Amino acid sequence: MTNDHEKRNDESFDDYLLRLSKLPHLPKDTLRRLLFLPGDSVFANMKLDGWINTCFSGDLSKSFINPTYPTTGFIEWVHREKVLDRWESLGEKRASTANQFIELFDSVESFEQSDGSKIIDSGKTSKYSFIFDEVVWKITFNGESLPSIKNIDGMQYIHELIKGPEEGISCQDLYAPKISGDYNPFTEKPDSNADIGMSAADEIIDQATIDSVRLKKEEAKKELESLLLSGGPNSEEEEERERELDAEIEGLDKYLSKGTDKQGKPKTVSPNDKKNIQNKVCNAIGRAIKEIKSHNPEVGKYFEKMIDKGSTCLFKDHSSEWYT
Repeated sequence: MTNDHEKRNDESFDDYLLRLSKLPHLPKDTLRRLLFLPGDSVFANMKLDGWINTCFSGDLSKSFINPTYPTTGFIEWVHREKVLDRWESLGEKRASTANQFIELFDSVESFEQSDGSKIIDSGKTSKYSFIFDEVVWKITFNGESLPSIKNIDGMQYIHELIKGPEEGISCQDLYAPKISGDYNPFTEKPDSNADIGMSAADEIIDQATIDSVRLKKEEAKKELESLLLSGGPNSEEEEERERELDAEIEGLDKYLSKGTDKQGKPKTVSPNDKKNIQNKVCNAIGRAIKEIKSHNPEVGKYFEKMIDKGSTCLFKDHSSEWYT
């Protein structure tokens, strides 16, 4: 049986794109294929994965390997964060279908959300929303828009908690992407780690990332071995490819050495560092709530009541439908 996101034998490619643009959810691999030409650099691909995983970590998908994302949220994120432009700034290319797919999607005048509210064109209005717009945060609460709020760490943490699971997110998980230097698709410079006793070279990466990097390294080694066993390099192109593979393998080795211990396992954070991270995250959330309260005391009090702070932070209002 053909999945909804796969092309049917009896439809043209244009009809296929149009049908995809109307589906409420699409697999991550399908969205990447439609919008981004696979990167020549493994680091560019990992960077893109980092942007996606950060913004859609709270997705309800049941598939870890190829999660399913809301099509509306994904395309509006691409618009809002200028993701295609940023992808090209890395020296990569957008897919040939990117512009056509986005135009088809944007041609729909309105999108219905589960609570009945509308997102009109790319205006992004909702009864409850918490979104980043260029350099500021914009909150809509019970249909009322607050004044723009400056981009500070605590706002990013609240954003993650709203998107996150009902059981909450540990302070280490909230802060870890900042330590690795890939937390935030909104800014290119992560906070200094000096105040938590960690060097910038110490990266927190999980086992899934380690396994993925190791697989990419093995693939590069096999390609290099195949090139050499065939008697190559026999042309300027092959010589260039050999240099690229050597550099890629070296870079992956360095990345793994930064994020793993002597046994090849993910580096851990000391109990003292964990406490310092908890204090930093909780204090940042407190400052963000104070900032919100200065614009609208009622909304500030709401977040005070609905966010539990501790080693694990929790957003308790999962009855309201938040657009993030």
